[in-house]
Amino acid sequence: MGKNIVQIGPVSKDLLYIKVADAIFDYAKANQLQAGDKLPSERELAKMFQTGRNSVREAMRVLENRGMIEVKTGLGTFLKEPPEENVSIQLKLIKKNFYELQEVKVALEHMMIKKAVCSDNLRGKEELLLMAQKMMKLYEENRYDDNLDHEFHTKLMELGENQAAAQIVNSLRIEVFQDYWDELEYDPDNWVRTVPDHLILARAIMDNDVNKAITAIDAIDSASTAVMRQAGMRKKEKS
Repeated sequence: MGKNIVQIGPVSKDLLYIKVADAIFDYAKANQLQAGDKLPSERELAKMFQTGRNSVREAMRVLENRGMIEVKTGLGTFLKEPPEENVSIQLKLIKKNFYELQEVKVALEHMMIKKAVCSDNLRGKEELLLMAQKMMKLYEENRYDDNLDHEFHTKLMELGENQAAAQIVNSLRIEVFQDYWDELEYDPDNWVRTVPDHLILARAIMDNDVNKAITAIDAIDSASTAVMRQAGMRKKEKS
């Protein structure tokens, strides 16, 4: 076999297993692999990408679960579908992961909002309303404060009085989804347009109106879904 093998890597560390998955398909594209062709071993890929074998193993598991590769015991790992030109596996996986995690977040938010409406923490509700009013004042001045938006949602989860659920939702919003946004090209005005819905939500909680509060949080969440639908991967310059 005199064929020259094209090497790919290393990959950056944030969202590492997703980027390793994308790098695996970059390797397949560069070497013109087709469905049924064998991929290098975990050890070889880890060395190529300059990352740990655990990250490669996790990437392989995700790709296998998505039906993109097939692991045959004792034989190796094989492509089940050829890599598409100009299509990022990273973006495919980000979108798939986002929609699944968004389902979890929405369900927990609905639960927490119902609990917040029933809460007797009047001071907390007033603080939430004050934050929403500050956001709205900035909105009317064509300004937006991302930190204030984060504080609003943190306070909202506090009112739900379930620390485990609050931690999950806040982790998804601040850690997982923020990593996604950092990788995507999108219109940031999607977030700005939700400011009036924050005020509606805060007032609905003050008024003990569960249905109106749920409708408002769904409108806010729809902005994230809109971002993901319009998203394209950001082209990062190679150093």
